[in-house]
Amino acid sequence: AVAAAKARPIKITALGGGPGSFLLEIGGQRLLVNPNLVDCEEMPPERVHELVDYVILTSAKEALFHDDTVLRMNFQKVNFVTSGTAGEKLAQQMPRNLAVLQPGPDGYTSLEGEPGSADVYTFVVPGADPALPWGTPESGFVFIDEESGVAVAYEATGRFCGEGAASSREGIPEEAYQVDYLVTPDLQSAARVAKGLAERGAKLRAVVQLPNVGGEEDLGNPLLSPLLALDRGIDSALGGGAVSAEDFRKLLQSSGPGLADAELLVPEVGAGAVELPSVVL
Repeated sequence: AVAAAKARPIKITALGGGPGSFLLEIGGQRLLVNPNLVDCEEMPPERVHELVDYVILTSAKEALFHDDTVLRMNFQKVNFVTSGTAGEKLAQQMPRNLAVLQPGPDGYTSLEGEPGSADVYTFVVPGADPALPWGTPESGFVFIDEESGVAVAYEATGRFCGEGAASSREGIPEEAYQVDYLVTPDLQSAARVAKGLAERGAKLRAVVQLPNVGGEEDLGNPLLSPLLALDRGIDSALGGGAVSAEDFRKLLQSSGPGLADAELLVPEVGAGAVELPSVVL
């Protein structure tokens, strides 16, 4: 991303008991993503509207749209931003403040925070393809600090802009391929996405792997699993099978200038916030 001002610190905190539940601090705002907050003493669902600026729901999948958490929130005070599928589900509760984003030219919004914070430009892109051709794809989200231009990408299944960031769907803005940070639940998918982003000119500063809470191994399209072995270069580099943090770091260091300087960060539930490395402006 092209940045024109000093970037504020960006932090990620793994929260609660879900595979995509985390707090993103960007531009002085606090964005709570796919929260699963049962037994989370630091952020009880009933007080979310007091503790964060926005709640982001990227998927309607049960593991990511946690009913026991969401239904305990104050629907008159929480500011929700959702994907299309999550918004359709949430609308049944008639929240007062709801922005639903769909991939395409109108799939964006600017999140306004408290005085002194930067606006956060937010848009959606295609994510994992559906299991059936007529289904709805998952949505990836991009969050951009409007003061600095620094951008964070996230897709709940690990397929940001599709497998290997190579979605054939139309209307994906170029900004989606110029992000500074990638947040992912899965290093194997992240390796392909990082490679695809680098081929489009991205210079990733860090990849953040969320903890695998709840035992969810793969939230994407199971029909695509046999096809993943087609990328022999990445499979060979990672040794096949499960990907360790050490293997992933070695891959980043050997993958050219777009990825060589990227760090791998692994926040843990209960361990506090992880600060992302700053972008050289």
